[in-house]
Amino acid sequence: MSTDFDKGRVYFADMMKMGGSASPASIEARAEAAKLKFRRFLEHFTNMEGEFVYREQLRKNAQMRRYFLPVEIEHLIGYDETLAMALQSNPVENIEAFEAAAKEIAAAAAQDDAPVYVQIEIRSQSMEPMGLRTLEVGFVLYFTLQASKIGKLVRIAGIIVTASAPMARPISLTIACKVCLVMRTITTGIASLNGTQALPRTCPTGSACGLDPWVVFPERSSCVDQQSLKLQELPESVPVGELPRHILVIADREHVGKTAPGKRVLITGIYCTSGAPKGGGVALRFPFVKVVGMEPIQGGGDSHSVPSPLWTTDVEAEARRMVAFSRTPNIYEHISRSIAPSLFGHEEIKKSIACLLFGGTRKSLPDRMRIRGDINVLILGDPGTAKSQLLKVVERIAPIAIYTSGKGSSAAGLTATVVRDTQHQGSGEFYLEGGAMVLADGGIVCIDEFDKMREEDRVAIHEAMEQQTISIAKAGITTILNARTSVLAAANPAFGRYDETRAPGEVTWHKMLQVAPHEIRFDFQALHLYCLLPAFVDVIFYP
Repeated sequence: MSTDFDKGRVYFADMMKMGGSASPASIEARAEAAKLKFRRFLEHFTNMEGEFVYREQLRKNAQMRRYFLPVEIEHLIGYDETLAMALQSNPVENIEAFEAAAKEIAAAAAQDDAPVYVQIEIRSQSMEPMGLRTLEVGFVLYFTLQASKIGKLVRIAGIIVTASAPMARPISLTIACKVCLVMRTITTGIASLNGTQALPRTCPTGSACGLDPWVVFPERSSCVDQQSLKLQELPESVPVGELPRHILVIADREHVGKTAPGKRVLITGIYCTSGAPKGGGVALRFPFVKVVGMEPIQGGGDSHSVPSPLWTTDVEAEARRMVAFSRTPNIYEHISRSIAPSLFGHEEIKKSIACLLFGGTRKSLPDRMRIRGDINVLILGDPGTAKSQLLKVVERIAPIAIYTSGKGSSAAGLTATVVRDTQHQGSGEFYLEGGAMVLADGGIVCIDEFDKMREEDRVAIHEAMEQQTISIAKAGITTILNARTSVLAAANPAFGRYDETRAPGEVTWHKMLQVAPHEIRFDFQALHLYCLLPAFVDVIFYP
């Protein structure tokens, strides 16, 4: 009697593919038909210049032995909207058929060295929130990730806060019976979601071998890389009064190692569920996103970044306006007056904030030494002089900015911390989780009440302010993270208010007399006093 295991495949329960009463034969026929459609798209699609984009790209990649193909979803919509709708409604089955079609084309081009797989990456030319309105695969906020979107394509923007070490996931296993020594090869499937597959319980040669007689030969098996990422929603998209949410992201193959903690990415993936974490109920499901496309978001320190999905302006028109604005006379004063216009005065402080927002030029010397171009600014003033308001304004107008208060900030919260994995698969592995200085890479960190911070916490950001790196050596993890940020800090003088009878060093820091290391790392230090000058009196009493 023939069984499914005699075909050399491992069958497992995949909730994304269970089609109710559909038989395995009908599922295979539907997958074969989808593969033919995707192959026609890859072979016959042409752009405006009449070039066969994907066919030529597959041929070039096969010659370089790079089995990876990015596909613009708009091209598929224009070629066959019904096929694109099928990709959205059942992405797991159709992406597997898509990759099978690409593998056949790449194998014909490679000839001598057939590829094991070809990974398809779904991309979009439109970065607007509803850029894929036709497919209803628009930009999704975290609080809209509900059960109705399970098994659908979603696009999420966020910050990578944790990245695990790459792991090996098998796609082809060579197993042998430890009793009769018969060997066979089984295919686990490249599009499996959780990477855990079940081996056959019995040997087909007879019952004498007993249950579970199989032994895996890793050296004869084929594996791909897989990585777990923890994605946190963007600070500007968090609803008022709520905490930022996180979600687990599973990346594999070409997407492994392409990002690091602190990077802002736009992920196109399949919203899936797996078994409940340890201690959870049997009926509970753990949500995660299986990556099928990953693109960096502008502002993360990369020159090849794409525009943010939250920006809906015309980029070309905005660039023309910026070029015209650059020819404005006295542009420096014009920009400084545009910062917090509701706050009267503060001209010099606003000019320093303008320099901080634009930044300087980062230089790399021939001896590999880097000179930072980001500017650090300290605003030292009496209470009630709008220091916190200026920090809030910078947080709102900067593309990447994180606001924190000195009393509620710790060294680990500002730099990075080592945490143990206790969710999902519960491996207990140590991960790095980036703090404010890492998450704001390429942006600005606003630290209010800087003088209220503890000395040991303030010392932790010395390296980030000068070298723009954060060195970690904890729990067996030794690495260096980028912290290319500008620091805008606000502090009160010693004893609460500025005292002109004391020396300048005594009024700089609360509860400390001379703290030269902090002052050296601030390029601009503004001293703002609370006093009623005639100009202020005229504005307040005689508007």
